[in-house]
Amino acid sequence: MAIDFEKIWSDIAVDKIDSMTISEHKNYVFAFLFYRYLSENQAR
Repeated sequence: MAIDFEKIWSDIAVDKIDSMTISEHKNYVFAFLFYRYLSENQAR
């Protein structure tokens, strides 16, 4: 039996996005972008 990661991710994303306010969404996106920035610039 294979795990359907796409369905799991989709269900989580839909539940989370539906319950988020704009402010919460902004904070989530900024945190993700900051983490990505740190990850990409770690080797420098």
